[in-house]
Amino acid sequence: MSRFKSAHPVMVYVMKDEIENIKTFAKRQKKSVSELVREGLRIRMSDDSDAYRSGFDAGLDTGMTAITKSNWAQMTFPSGKTLAQLLCNELEKKKYGSKSTRRPAKTSKGSVGGSSESVSFDSDGD
Repeated sequence: MSRFKSAHPVMVYVMKDEIENIKTFAKRQKKSVSELVREGLRIRMSDDSDAYRSGFDAGLDTGMTAITKSNWAQMTFPSGKTLAQLLCNELEKKKYGSKSTRRPAKTSKGSVGGSSESVSFDSDGD
């Protein structure tokens, strides 16, 4: 069977300044741009245990740790939350999806220059 009969066309938009780099990378890999896109989609859709997802999650965790250990992020807003908590909540959405049921554990509220205590995250029901 011809690949055109077994494949379904999908349009992918990329930024104008990225297309030449993508084409160059594809040529170096001796693959078509379509094959690179298919590989990327397969990687993103694979189990959470794959190398991409664990690397992505590790990067977010490293970012959250750096934020929570930074004195400048201990500034408390009128809501009672620190800048670190607000930023980490946004990163948690990237890690677990925007409908995440995960929430930060309660920590003591700091102020600018306050403690560099890290924010821990617990699942609901634990």
